[in-house]
Amino acid sequence: MEFVKIVVAGLASFGFGAIWYMSLAKPWMAASGVELDASGQQPANRSDPVPYITSLLASIIIAGMMRHMFTQRHPYCRQGDCRGLWDRIVSGHALDRDLLRI
Repeated sequence: MEFVKIVVAGLASFGFGAIWYMSLAKPWMAASGVELDASGQQPANRSDPVPYITSLLASIIIAGMMRHMFTQRHPYCRQGDCRGLWDRIVSGHALDRDLLRI
């Protein structure tokens, strides 16, 4: 079940990024000097699937790593104080001195 959640989170991230960058495509292409096709409206390499596949896989990997980090337990876990990284960030104890102990 966790794998499904990770894939859905990766797909959502990819979809949000696609919508975000489509809305900003023309100013970005003009500023970065992307080569355009004959019509002057679309990038010349827009039919190349490699950047899209790479971005989708990266989104899924990042979602998996975020899930891992946010549920990871503190290595010096004391009785009653076993919180994941996300709990520590939200509660403001991410830089607890026990966390920095090696």
